[in-house]
Amino acid sequence: MSAPAHRRPPLDRADDPRAADTRPTDTGPERTRPTSTGPDGSQPAAGPIDTSPARPAAGAALIALLLALTACGGSDDEGTTEHEVHVEVDDAADGTPELAPVESGSDDAVEVDADQTGAETLSDGAAGGGYGVVGEEVGEEAQEAGPTIRDVDLSTLPWRQALTGESVVPVEGDEYGRIYTVGEQIEFADVDGDGHEDALAVLEVVDGNAVEETWYIWTWDPEAEAAVQVESPVARTARCGDTVHEVAAVDGAFAVTEALRYQDDTSGDCATDGPIVHTRHVTLESGWPVLTGGLSGEGGICPQFQYATDDMWPVGDVELHAAPVDGSAPLGEPRPDWWLEVDVSRHEFLWRPNWILVHQVYDAQPEALASSNGYRPCAWAYLADDQRPLPHGPYVDDL
Repeated sequence: MSAPAHRRPPLDRADDPRAADTRPTDTGPERTRPTSTGPDGSQPAAGPIDTSPARPAAGAALIALLLALTACGGSDDEGTTEHEVHVEVDDAADGTPELAPVESGSDDAVEVDADQTGAETLSDGAAGGGYGVVGEEVGEEAQEAGPTIRDVDLSTLPWRQALTGESVVPVEGDEYGRIYTVGEQIEFADVDGDGHEDALAVLEVVDGNAVEETWYIWTWDPEAEAAVQVESPVARTARCGDTVHEVAAVDGAFAVTEALRYQDDTSGDCATDGPIVHTRHVTLESGWPVLTGGLSGEGGICPQFQYATDDMWPVGDVELHAAPVDGSAPLGEPRPDWWLEVDVSRHEFLWRPNWILVHQVYDAQPEALASSNGYRPCAWAYLADDQRPLPHGPYVDDL
């Protein structure tokens, strides 16, 4: 099976503001001065230094400083030093620019966005010592300087494959000759609410003629400056199985559009996609993928069945959860009216001690399921004594 084409193009690092070099750049012969706001709140266009009488002291000081620095730097001759000059208008009534020296190559010598601080940068070269802004406020990007999950090469990290229980570093491969690749498309969003971006990436596995893709969330640990894989996969593409059509980052969540097959389908048709085509939105709760966007429940792989393998039971006082994690919150709205156990015999990674995976069934379909083509979201029920509530094929011998 050939890997599906994902509609969202790969991340272009050139467009990533975190990947941009924030050091001052040579602005050429034309110098600019700090911007100011007019009476109507408008910002004047950037241009040559204004020496008009409106601010004669500041203009003269800038010109004198610039001429002095130009005279002693900017050459490639031995013994000369280039300078970078950062100017910011402080809160003083006379608007006098305030300058401070910085060490050569210091992180403080950054180019500051005029929209954030009201200052622009005068640069005579980024390599040498010079002057830095005595800042009132530095932009968010500068405040959060340091590595992020966008800087991580996920292909060099060990991936735990939930379906097999094996761990593999994609660039190293394994002893069986299978080929592992981290897909080019990686989506970024803060899905655990900690203020740091997380990633949704796909591990592609080629084993002879068999090809499969499994999507996992990786979170960012800012203290360890490391990416951490979420245990449970979000989605999977496999021959004669489910197909992921598209993934995207949307409003603090990952959106997954997929075509799912019924697990009890015995038609043997592998040429077409499954009949359940829908889009779900996924975030994290207690480190586990959960549904959002009008639904509550398991946010990862949820096997679908055309014919129920168990009787339906009223939810009543049964407490269902979105994640099989101690201390996880009960399901939010909309709350299902019925539940039935999911046969996870083909998805052993979904068998959790003290937890059973169930389908949610509604008397009146929620709006989020209006165009779901029969999709039934999953949830989890906790069993304190680890006894299944009903006899069930995969578990009968274990009880």
